[in-house]
Amino acid sequence: DQSAAIQLWDLRYGASPMKLLSGHTRGILDLQWSPNDSNLLMSSGKDNKIICWNPNDLSVMAEIVYEIPCNHWCFDIKWCLVDPNLISASSFDGTLSIYTLMGGSCQVSRPVNNQLFTQAFGDGLNATEALPSTITHDVVPIKYAPKWMRRQTRVSFGFGGKLVIVQPPASPPTTESGSSSPNTINNRRPPVVIQQIVVDHAFVQVVQT
Repeated sequence: DQSAAIQLWDLRYGASPMKLLSGHTRGILDLQWSPNDSNLLMSSGKDNKIICWNPNDLSVMAEIVYEIPCNHWCFDIKWCLVDPNLISASSFDGTLSIYTLMGGSCQVSRPVNNQLFTQAFGDGLNATEALPSTITHDVVPIKYAPKWMRRQTRVSFGFGGKLVIVQPPASPPTTESGSSSPNTINNRRPPVVIQQIVVDHAFVQVVQT
């Protein structure tokens, strides 16, 4: 709890950590890398928060791309293998919660209907007891576009029978420290391929002659 920070190490250089991820105010309970995007790391802590990081960010301090308030300590978090936008969180109160990275609102407290308990277990329960209020927190939209949401390839027809294809850029080469070079990332452009599509070969031959 005294040092609630995630340390990112390069095993080739063990003198000091490459990066510190400081966002939790209390101890960290679980870490999970996204199986669909290597730029997303999810952490849960004793401060009742789930934070999604981008450890590969070029800044010294990793960027917090998403933050989810929780009801209790979440000791186990998992990414959904079917829908990468969903994550599950198991908390010490015995509940399993499902969250999404697509924003919206999150209920921090859950109301209890004492009237139903009275009907089920008798009058021993005080049905007139005030119910806890439900606090709704608006979740800030995610600041980073995950890889599964990006268009990998785009195709469009142009004038004169031309077909324009935009392909995803290749992965940038890494430096000795294992991180990508800033100049390489800034200069990356998706390759554009222009092809000539011939529909009527007889018409093309007449035009060329």
